[in-house]
Amino acid sequence: MTAAEFQAHMKQKKQPQGRKSGNGDKAKAEMEMVLKLFGIGYDKEVVFHQVRKWRFDFTIPALKVAIEYEGVICDKSRHLTIGGFMEDCLKYREAVKQGWRLLRYTAKDYQNLATDVQQMTGLTIPEKIDCNTLKSK
Repeated sequence: MTAAEFQAHMKQKKQPQGRKSGNGDKAKAEMEMVLKLFGIGYDKEVVFHQVRKWRFDFTIPALKVAIEYEGVICDKSRHLTIGGFMEDCLKYREAVKQGWRLLRYTAKDYQNLATDVQQMTGLTIPEKIDCNTLKSK
């Protein structure tokens, strides 16, 4: 698949209308594929606070960028409860104090990751992709 084909595929995808499970596995897999396509070094499930054991979904260590998928926006989302929202604020505030730049996505906008990475790094997705470089970490 060329970069142009991948980008066209992402543009044609319908936005999720709210999933019941809310686990975000598909979205996170697509986000990981974007990072692989750029060929940028990244890590998954990185613990950044040793006491609280908070973790980021993905990081780009060379840029000290953290990427978080917040999941489905619905009335059952932990992120929308008062306690969940306050915990997220605390977590993200601590991340910024440690020097992290944070990109946060929801089920409705995670497809913007490619554009955001391109703007932050100046990198582009190669026209021809070696499938061996896309194997899971």
